[in-house]
Amino acid sequence: MRMLRYNLHMANISAAELRKTIHKDSQVLDLGKRKLLRVPDTVTELTEVKILDLSHSYLTELPTSANKLTNLTSLILSHNRLAQLPEIVVELINLIRLYVNNNQLSSLPTSIKQLTKLQELDLSNNKLERLCIDINDLKHLEKLYVEGNPLTLEVLRSLMELRAKNPGRINILDIAGEHL
Repeated sequence: MRMLRYNLHMANISAAELRKTIHKDSQVLDLGKRKLLRVPDTVTELTEVKILDLSHSYLTELPTSANKLTNLTSLILSHNRLAQLPEIVVELINLIRLYVNNNQLSSLPTSIKQLTKLQELDLSNNKLERLCIDINDLKHLEKLYVEGNPLTLEVLRSLMELRAKNPGRINILDIAGEHL
């Protein structure tokens, strides 16, 4: 009951109240560990936010109005209940870091290649067997984490080959809990 009351309070919080919680020096809105069932509508009005932490909640989707958050450079969706990467994420073209580890992702949309500025992608501890994208399409990707996924041997082999062909391009390729 306490969690339900808290979630109802968060759903009704105004944009002005949320702006008070934004760390002014870094433009971070930290709603992590709030056990949210959904993202408050007012969050999408905060276009000045660059880093949005929605981790450790019960989110299964993002509102379609999240595409207004065009200034986001980091989106933290770790430890939620996402079965799919919300399609709206690929519209956030300024993302540099995307963390969707510890969810229930079984696939990625091929449109993720639209995130051309992406430098760090954490997909660890999901249910991914394949990546469904050519990592070469993410030209600026430097860090990729895929540990804890049931990736096929073919996918693992292609990631290792990519790393071998492009030394220095992908600094960290975390496949089995080891940084390569």
